[in-house]
Amino acid sequence: MDKEMEVYGENINRMEDEMANKFTRTGELQANHDAEKIRLKSIRKQVGLYRNSISKQSTYHAMKHDTRRNMIL
Repeated sequence: MDKEMEVYGENINRMEDEMANKFTRTGELQANHDAEKIRLKSIRKQVGLYRNSISKQSTYHAMKHDTRRNMIL
C-alpha cells in the first residue's frame, strides 16, 4: 500500500510539472502554429500554380497527339 501511494505521489508530481511547463508555452506554440500556417499557405499557392501549368501542358500535348492521329488517318 505504501509503495502504491509513493507511485501515485510521483505520478501526481510528474503531471503537475508537465502542466506547469506545457501550458506556460502557449505563446511560443501559437507563434509556431502561425508560422507553419503561413508556410503551408505558400506551398499550397505554389502547388496550385504548378497544377495549372501541368494542366495547360497536358491539354497542349493531347491536342498535338489528336492532330497527329488525325493526319495519319
